Amino acid sequence: MSATEAATATYTTETTTTAPTGSGAQAPEVTVVTTVTMPTGNNTQAPGATLIANVIPGQEANCRKAIESLGTLPLNDPNHPLDKLGTVHFFRLLLINNDSQLLLSIIFDGDTVQYVKDFHDIFVRIEGTPAFSYCEGFPENWREDQQAFVDFYVGHLVPTIMEYSYYPFVTCREVRKALTARESFTTMLDQMQ
Repeated sequence: MSATEAATATYTTETTTTAPTGSGAQAPEVTVVTTVTMPTGNNTQAPGATLIANVIPGQEANCRKAIESLGTLPLNDPNHPLDKLGTVHFFRLLLINNDSQLLLSIIFDGDTVQYVKDFHDIFVRIEGTPAFSYCEGFPENWREDQQAFVDFYVGHLVPTIMEYSYYPFVTCREVRKALTARESFTTMLDQMQ
């Protein structure tokens, strides 16, 4: 199966209950079996990706600097391209295995390939340097060749075995809208007191 194909996982739960009858006596036990088949991969309750790539030997410090510089950007500023994109719930970049590999873990809304294309465009627009540019196989002409950028990222996807979301199937825009509504409601209640 390719990194962009959807697969499914089936989850089954059983609940056994004893319910009282109208006369106060206990009815026989009833077991309810619920089976849910959910997509895994691109269309899951928490779509995202994990990528791992080998850092070019001797480039570990540059890779770390690229990660750190990304951390200085005003990513939550409503005018920043990443915030305007409005599809990234969470992402984390870290060096692992004695700084020999770069790991990206990200949860986002939508299709993996479209997400990578959007991220490419943001890096080009802000003239940023992706930390992955210090990894083996990253295309030197990535700014001009969006498809090569996409191919690198998709080629380094690690299959997800299990994932969980506290708020499944809710987009970033829906979360932000709910938080804005809550803030407005709280302000209204405060003004009424």
